[in-house]
Amino acid sequence: MTESLGAAVAMGLFIVLSSVTFLVLLDVWDLQSSESIDNAALLTERINTRVSIINTTAESGCDTYTIDLTNPGKTSIADFSKLDVIADYPDVGGNRVYRRLDYVTSAVSDNEWALNSIAPDTRDPNAWNPGETVVFDLKVSPTVSTTISGTVVVATPFGVTDNAYLGC
Repeated sequence: MTESLGAAVAMGLFIVLSSVTFLVLLDVWDLQSSESIDNAALLTERINTRVSIINTTAESGCDTYTIDLTNPGKTSIADFSKLDVIADYPDVGGNRVYRRLDYVTSAVSDNEWALNSIAPDTRDPNAWNPGETVVFDLKVSPTVSTTISGTVVVATPFGVTDNAYLGC
């Protein structure tokens, strides 16, 4: 009788531990599956995102610029504060300047950029949709060298970038 009681306790303990292990594994597999689906969705968004700088123009002196960009991809960009605009250039003294410019919704001052316009902005107003062109204004400090060009890089929230010369 004691042998059967001991065997029953051992068997019960085995079943409880097996059940707990199985439930934990199911939870881990479910978590990994949902994270894999989320990752695939992010990768799809990244693949469908494109940005193309078509023109950079020095507006006044060698510190204020206008940048024209198109969206040849399939993804809209609505939150411009999540874009990164980086200027890498030599200043008038020949020193290398590398700056991440801050996004503002007003007039630009030193080391800032702002959205100037979206055209044509007929679908989803204030969002940069595929086929639309945006114009950014930016101002850098110190001033860009007049003899050597620099680079401006625009990066989307999905890590897609394009760059162009930043010259005077």
